[in-house]
Amino acid sequence: MVDDEPEIREVVADYLELEGYTAVQASGCEAALVVLAGQPVALLLTDIRMPCCTGVQLAEQAGVLYPALPVLLMTGYALNGFPHQTLHKPFRMTDMMATITGLLAAQPAAR
Repeated sequence: MVDDEPEIREVVADYLELEGYTAVQASGCEAALVVLAGQPVALLLTDIRMPCCTGVQLAEQAGVLYPALPVLLMTGYALNGFPHQTLHKPFRMTDMMATITGLLAAQPAAR
C-alpha cells in the first residue's frame, strides 16, 4: 500500500488486515520498490499523485521487474486511459475489496 499520506496508508492497511491480507506500507516510490524487491507481493495498491513520483510511474517500474503483478491505482482526480484498474477517492472499502478480490482472482499465482 503506497501513499504519501500516512493517515490514508494506515486506514487502508488496517482494513486490508481486517480482511485477512498482510499489508505492507510504503510512503513513496523508492520505499515501494525496496519492498517489492525484498518480499513476495500479490498486488500493488498505490496512490497516483505523490511528490516523489506518480503511481503510474511506480506501476511502470514495478511492471518491468514483475510483469504479472496486478496494480490498483487510487486517485482523487478524474483520470482516463490508464492500463491499470483505478479506484476514485473517496471510495468505499467494500468497493476496494471487491476490486482487489477480482484482480487477485484473475492472476494464475502470486509471485
